[in-house]
Amino acid sequence: IHHLKKTKGYIFNINSISAIKSATYGAVYGATKAGLKHFGNSLFNEYRKSGIKVVNIEPDITKTPWFEDKNFTYYDSSDNVIEPKEIAKIVLDIISLKSVVTDIVIQPQKFRIVK
Repeated sequence: IHHLKKTKGYIFNINSISAIKSATYGAVYGATKAGLKHFGNSLFNEYRKSGIKVVNIEPDITKTPWFEDKNFTYYDSSDNVIEPKEIAKIVLDIISLKSVVTDIVIQPQKFRIVK
């Protein structure tokens, strides 16, 4: 924390939309993500006077290996899934702002999963 105070740095929590939207069969996962979001909000409020910025990013279905052992996956189409590089670009965009973005939800234009 000392280094972050000195540099007025960032903490990015790459979270999940499950932090704000409940899902069937995802109670424990959603609860942990909601906890991380709340922790990030609390950290920001605790350290904002020292210049530390905390950003919670809640992406929806993202094209990652996370789905490999699940009973569903994303529909692989550019408007149904978020590319990890989009999230990285958003992080860079947030860093370039003078204002502080504390929370951002990212969703694909369409929602479609494959079982």
